[in-house]
Amino acid sequence: MSAGSVEAAATLEPYVQHARAWILGFGALIGSGVLQIFISLLIALFLYRDGQRAAVALGSVLERLAGRRGPRLLDVAAGTLKSVVYGIIGTNLTEAVLAAIGFWIAGVPGAILLGFLCFFLTLVPVGPILIWLPATIWLFTIGETGWAIFLIVWSVMVFSVIEALLRIFLVSRGSDLPMMMILLGLFGGLLTFGFIGLFLGPCLIALGCTLVMEWIGMEKERRSRKPAAHSEA
Repeated sequence: MSAGSVEAAATLEPYVQHARAWILGFGALIGSGVLQIFISLLIALFLYRDGQRAAVALGSVLERLAGRRGPRLLDVAAGTLKSVVYGIIGTNLTEAVLAAIGFWIAGVPGAILLGFLCFFLTLVPVGPILIWLPATIWLFTIGETGWAIFLIVWSVMVFSVIEALLRIFLVSRGSDLPMMMILLGLFGGLLTFGFIGLFLGPCLIALGCTLVMEWIGMEKERRSRKPAAHSEA
């Protein structure tokens, strides 16, 4: 930098470009998550207001399209969506409590408030990093290096490993699907549809499995009827 501002600018330019791209990408990711949550809440408002009429209409349409299997498919979709919602809320609540405990152990002021914010930011991809990363930097600045490292390890464990395992476990408890199918539905839906894929993925997997099982049952019923028909003949 002592060589002159022109040389310093030329030296720092590649790093500034990378930093700018990373900040813009991170901001777009956070903004997309917040927008999806807002749209989900807006849709939920109208579903809660007119949910009964919509359910009756949807049941009638499925009965026309799928016959006697229509109500069964609707029940499977409703049960799967409920289990996903309860799994996400339960996971967020558990992570918020664990995050607050980690902040309190590390000596970060306002641990309960920070844990409360983590409850909502967990819905946004990489949202909790906006809470625990500044807290970690603050611990480094006041010379608490050990506690800062502890908070990093604790937060990574809570918001990555524990989050994935706990969410899969809670979602699978409310569904008849195996845990592996729930895992494929959660991550496949997230990669394909984004945040809303956390709900669509398991639901589509459940409906697909139900259709296959219904088809297998119909085939077995059809085969069992053939010997009976031949014996009567």
